[in-house]
Amino acid sequence: MGNYVYKYLDKHGSTLYVGRTNNLDKRMYTHSRESEWYKDVSRYAYAECKTKTDMYMYEIYYIHCLDPIYNKDFKDDEVGRVELDNLDFVDYEYELRACNYINTLSKSSISEEVRGIVLPEWNTSVILGMSNNARSLLLTLFVASNGGTSLIRMNQKEISEYSNFGIVGTRKTMSELKKMNVIKFNRRQNYWIFNPEWGFTGNKGLYKDAVNLYKSINN
Repeated sequence: MGNYVYKYLDKHGSTLYVGRTNNLDKRMYTHSRESEWYKDVSRYAYAECKTKTDMYMYEIYYIHCLDPIYNKDFKDDEVGRVELDNLDFVDYEYELRACNYINTLSKSSISEEVRGIVLPEWNTSVILGMSNNARSLLLTLFVASNGGTSLIRMNQKEISEYSNFGIVGTRKTMSELKKMNVIKFNRRQNYWIFNPEWGFTGNKGLYKDAVNLYKSINN
């Protein structure tokens, strides 16, 4: 939890929406499901404020300065005319398309080519001895990461919603992948991070081949 100001941008760099939140992951997930303009998003960045008051002030300030397309409130607010030091925005480490993708992803939607070729090309030490649930979740995460081209960051509940293993089964499976260093858990902010490259440690050539294979199958 924290005090964050965030902004969504389109592929041209134009600001679509500016907002504030105490929970980045939850807010992004909500936008992905409920905001009609989300389909136009290509980048999401955020900055952390020191206090809640700063967060409210900066939200109004950036709405006034950036004139985002889909914000309706605060555009003419007097607070927005105050000069403030600019915040340092950083990109959110999450493939934006993944939020929409994992909501509709099913086991049957994963092509047999991806299922049969991408996983065996993963680092052998990762695949050997892995349970069927772990293999299934690993492949699902790989596909949701847009074929290994981006990081995924999500909490336990979001993973449980699309893994189909149930709460207990998902927790056990995540622990299994964690021991293999395929995923990591950020205790401070309570979310999991999946980086596709971790599965190819020591063999970046295989990682690039798997990504290129995925792209060729899905284009």
